[in-house]
Amino acid sequence: MEITGLNRNDSGVYGCRVLDFEVAEEISSNKTVTVNYLDPIILKPKGPYTFTEGDTNVSISCEVEASQQTSVVWTKPKNTVSSGNLLKLPVVRFDDAGNYSCKVAVPGVPNLNRQKNISIVVTGPPQVNCFKWTFQKNGLHVNLTCVFKGHPMPEVTCNTEKEPTLRYHNQKNYVVSELILPLTAEELKLTCRGTNVYGSISYNSTVQGESVAVSTSGPSAVDMSRAKRSGGVVIVVIIVCILLFAILGAVLYFLYKKGKIPCGRSGKQTISQPETHENIVVEAKNDQKVPEETVLLQGVNGEKKPPNYQGEAGRCRPAE
Repeated sequence: MEITGLNRNDSGVYGCRVLDFEVAEEISSNKTVTVNYLDPIILKPKGPYTFTEGDTNVSISCEVEASQQTSVVWTKPKNTVSSGNLLKLPVVRFDDAGNYSCKVAVPGVPNLNRQKNISIVVTGPPQVNCFKWTFQKNGLHVNLTCVFKGHPMPEVTCNTEKEPTLRYHNQKNYVVSELILPLTAEELKLTCRGTNVYGSISYNSTVQGESVAVSTSGPSAVDMSRAKRSGGVVIVVIIVCILLFAILGAVLYFLYKKGKIPCGRSGKQTISQPETHENIVVEAKNDQKVPEETVLLQGVNGEKKPPNYQGEAGRCRPAE
């Protein structure tokens, strides 16, 4: 038996019967045939999907008929934003605009899946978010960058002779305006305006070469220069102090070696010896000049000492 052009109605139980003439017996066999299917996706409500910024409780249903249980996910564009057949937007924002896909699959049947794409448009008056920073490039400059969101896409103008650089992101309903101007000591008032059919919004800023706020990503060039100069002064002072201490130490050591510095123990040191053991003997001849070396001190044991001998106490020893 051959069946061509199968459809869901062909599912069922098929039987085959055979008559055995030799034994006069009928042989039969049954076979269940299941035709799996996945119908086209139906979205409710139908498009187009255009909402106003601030709308609430918006939902889109992705429905499909299939022979088995299905799995449904919503993606934007590759990130999963909802699991299930409902795409819910509690409060519609400009960031919700873009392309979405409803993907349906039958887990029990490989390669049986469908997908449907939609585009959500969010309309409303412009919104703006700006930030500015300064930088050095042939003088001090200011960079004013503004992001204008809205649909239709806002038209951006600034109150300067130089036109801002505009980068449009149509899929996400925003335009980036970048304005770079040189700074002087005079006060500069900047105004950038975004306008569409639903309204307009402006961003006002006042900048000045000496008082403009620098980007929060790091310290200003002036602060960094001051910090470097302060660090250099501290290093020079430390080096000078080290050199002065080295010179002072060298002078003290030289004076110590030359004997110009007294011993570590202050005050005069006296020599005390028992009177009974000190006898001064002077030997001299009348007809000769008495040399200094003949004038001796006789110690306790009769040893001869030079006249300038002061005993052990007279020597310079390291202080204990």
